[in-house]
Amino acid sequence: MSELIWFEGEWTDTDVLSASALKRAWAFGELIFETLRSDSGNIPFLLQHVQRMERALDLMQSATKNEALMGLIQTCAQEAHERLNSPHLALRVNAYRSGQTLFDAADSWSFFILPRAIESASVAAAAPLQMDFQVLPQGMIPGRAGLKTSNYLPYLMGQGHDSGVERILCTAQGQLLDGLRSQPMFQMQDDSFWLPQPDLGCLESISRQRCLSWLQGRRAEVRTEAMFLEQLPQVRHAWLANAVWGLRPVSKMADRALMVSTFIPVEEFWNGSF
Repeated sequence: MSELIWFEGEWTDTDVLSASALKRAWAFGELIFETLRSDSGNIPFLLQHVQRMERALDLMQSATKNEALMGLIQTCAQEAHERLNSPHLALRVNAYRSGQTLFDAADSWSFFILPRAIESASVAAAAPLQMDFQVLPQGMIPGRAGLKTSNYLPYLMGQGHDSGVERILCTAQGQLLDGLRSQPMFQMQDDSFWLPQPDLGCLESISRQRCLSWLQGRRAEVRTEAMFLEQLPQVRHAWLANAVWGLRPVSKMADRALMVSTFIPVEEFWNGSF
């Protein structure tokens, strides 16, 4: 299905792009991306998203400037709202280098942006999800250096996945790593919170940082070390967080029903800083 895309300085449809236009980016994983939310042009955590993309581009030896990228995203967001006639959008911002083979990459990075209409933040936050778990084969690593690339394993595995179920990847030893689309967060039976630390090349989640900042500001007891499957029976409530839907409660974790509970009020989550 064709989608609206900002590509090489203009808006067009994905079905008119040459099949080879992004061949190198997809074939070799040399595509770095961020997915953001925009509500009528207001983009929460824009600075943090840009900084994370800049860090990845620095590792890939790019010289992109922070201010230019922020301005590009803000301009495209406003235009996309008008073109899609929607107040709520998810924006996937992609950085890539053109070329056909591993050795003919362009010297500079280019950007393209894919917008799509989504529901309001309050509607998303009221829709519970089920949480399931999947053990990775021994020796498999989800990512590299926390880079958000086109071959980041959790996102590849999440394509076409049931939208009502989020799967959390685990090591063979049972350590929780990352969700296919989001980061898990838990409240334990002793009322403490547990936000598992990313490991094995997994991303440092911006939504996780926001939740951690909110909890620390309220002097809540928070654990951030590694968490394992064997500790799940101690969980009272669970949530799944990302930078598009925000915080969504978990109503079922594996075969166990959980009581749905509110974590951070919707407006506080999106309008806070850290």
